[in-house]
Amino acid sequence: MSVAIPSRFGTYELFRILFPGYFALTMIILYISLFFRNLIDPIVSQPLFAVVIALGGIFLGLILYDIDLPKRKWPERCKSHFRKELDKKDLGKALLERCEKCTKQTCTGFRLTKTNALQAYFVFLNTYYEPDSRERIFYFGSVYHIFSDMRATSFVTALAIFVTTLFSIIYARVGESASFNLLNLINRYSLHLSIGAILLCLFLLLRRKNNKGDKYWSEILDFQLTWLQMNEPLLKQKICRIEDSGA
Repeated sequence: MSVAIPSRFGTYELFRILFPGYFALTMIILYISLFFRNLIDPIVSQPLFAVVIALGGIFLGLILYDIDLPKRKWPERCKSHFRKELDKKDLGKALLERCEKCTKQTCTGFRLTKTNALQAYFVFLNTYYEPDSRERIFYFGSVYHIFSDMRATSFVTALAIFVTTLFSIIYARVGESASFNLLNLINRYSLHLSIGAILLCLFLLLRRKNNKGDKYWSEILDFQLTWLQMNEPLLKQKICRIEDSGA
């Protein structure tokens, strides 16, 4: 049994809240600045604006943390190939399958279910993993969640910019039919379209195959599954509490 050394789990979780939260707040301010500049200019000059920024980033970060996009149960048809591959690397399910192998009537161990299997795995993670291994798991998990939140936020912002720009052009076309000039409108909204394109490129970059966030998370799941396989005697001892090799 390894010595329990406090990890930086809390630090990683805090970073996972603050970074996506302030990124989302930046996107909101950017969107308002592009289309509703007359509303935000008077607010920026107010002394309380700094407080709004400080609390707003934390508030949005907590919302994203609560939604937890990577763990949402999406319909099968909406899942990417990578998401389907991650579903196969279910740590709780791996531990549950190990328990189901035990058919001995002499087994007096802790019976796992779909409800408590993942919690039981966390007991192994916090108690028997080497401290460096736990740090890697927490770190890579935070990177993966941050990438996921940034992907979603950049895509939603880009979509909002493109849709609002399109409606603005349509509104100008209807309201100024006599003096409508498409080239002038494109020049007027060139900054909007450029920023939308940059955010869309950011989304595609973070979503590309083998990006760092997804790659690290997939590798660390493989590492944890390998750890379970290599520590079969420990699982047998702690879960089944029998020494029969046939368990």
